[in-house]
Amino acid sequence: MVLTEEEFNYYRSEEYAKKREAEEGCWHAAYDNMIQDTLDRFDAMLGETDHASLSGIAGIFEDDAFGQTYARSRNMVYMHMFYVIYRQEQEENIRPNIFDIGESFQHLLFLMQTIRFFVWRYEFCEEWDALALLWDFCTDNRMSSYAVLNLAMTAAFHREDVFGHLVGIMEGDEHGQS
Repeated sequence: MVLTEEEFNYYRSEEYAKKREAEEGCWHAAYDNMIQDTLDRFDAMLGETDHASLSGIAGIFEDDAFGQTYARSRNMVYMHMFYVIYRQEQEENIRPNIFDIGESFQHLLFLMQTIRFFVWRYEFCEEWDALALLWDFCTDNRMSSYAVLNLAMTAAFHREDVFGHLVGIMEGDEHGQS
């Protein structure tokens, strides 16, 4: 879609900025409490050994309105990502799964962010041992290879390179050459 000069100027205008600010304020007023309630339920579910309350959380992500409503919340997007990893681990009968090791939503965010930092150290700082350190961190935290690879791929810019080296490390090649 090519913008006309008039449209381009409108999107750069104070009028448009105020309109978007008002829309964001309305959205937050409508959904922030629901999002916090959902995060609280998620934390409570992580404390259960059988994740029995997961069905309530799952309903949110299976709702067609999710993408249009909650996807504006970074925390809800992360929660959805953790849920997708959990479902895949369940299908493969992987234990412990990501919900077994997550003490809270904030703990899962910490694990994800740490993985991202290791990936970025490898890619941008050329710290070639960063992926081996990442794998050590993840095994110390009892994370499945499925969870590690999925979370690492959310951070990687050069996915094939990171994936190949990380799989090699997981398979026991200390240099990550698979």
